[in-house]
Amino acid sequence: MWITRLFSHKEEEMPWLGFSLSQNHSCADYIFNFDVRRKENGRYYVTGECRNAKGSLCTAEKGIRLKKPTVEALRHLHLEQLPEAKPQKIEDLMILDAPTRSFSIQYSDGRMEAKTIPEEMFLDIVHRLEAYF
Repeated sequence: MWITRLFSHKEEEMPWLGFSLSQNHSCADYIFNFDVRRKENGRYYVTGECRNAKGSLCTAEKGIRLKKPTVEALRHLHLEQLPEAKPQKIEDLMILDAPTRSFSIQYSDGRMEAKTIPEEMFLDIVHRLEAYF
């Protein structure tokens, strides 16, 4: 009986259904977008596109299932606790080809919320997701 309970531990669901992460850049090698979503089966999948080390475009439209260590790493980042992004002021002098990044979370009620994410965390998530492509 105790062994059944030990191995039947159900994972806690995260307080969000998914998130979107993207970067636009003047160099195509640094452009990517990823969407992570929880499906009906409770598992998380990533879709999106990025370029590999050789510069070839890699895409995943159907979704690639995230492995348990990746899901656990995302869980421990507490993405839902990141501060809400504030609209940026349009500067008098704007660099048109400057890289731009975006990160938003989708909650279980369907609401999408743009978040401000530290660069180190952003890059950590990107590297984890790129490994699936």
